[in-house]
Amino acid sequence: MTYSPVPQQLFPPLPAEPAGPSTFRSLVTTASRLLWMGAAGGCHVGFQNAGYRGMYNVDLGRLRAMKGLAPGDGTLLDFMGKRELAANLFRLTETDAKLKADRVKGQAPAEGVAYAVGRKVRNMMIDTDGTRPELLPVEGNVKDVRKGLKQTAKALKQLDGPPKKARKKK
Repeated sequence: MTYSPVPQQLFPPLPAEPAGPSTFRSLVTTASRLLWMGAAGGCHVGFQNAGYRGMYNVDLGRLRAMKGLAPGDGTLLDFMGKRELAANLFRLTETDAKLKADRVKGQAPAEGVAYAVGRKVRNMMIDTDGTRPELLPVEGNVKDVRKGLKQTAKALKQLDGPPKKARKKK
């Protein structure tokens, strides 16, 4: 199997302004899906898992268990904070760059690249402040945060009362 580079225009553009965790989650999810499809034809979980093993020192299933996430809780990305999401986006973009630069061919070599890049990101995070990525705190589920924001907006709207009618000029 040959790595099929993902066309650059398919990667979502980076936001011009600082983005919240929700924006980073969608950016990382999209980049992950596109890179996985390009590297593994979209059908090999081993490639995706290799990047997680490199960065977190455990496979994705064990990482989910360590963070207390049940199988039906959604993706791990839904519970990551900004630093962890940014590290994963960096891991994905650097994996893509390495696969392209080295013209990697085959599933096993692609997994090796994903693991090696994940390991480098892990080491950089540990060098920065001593925190291992797998020990970063679990954030609130983005779906619950969105629901809470909608409920708050609705409650505030009710407190404001009905919209005031504009007076007509005489």
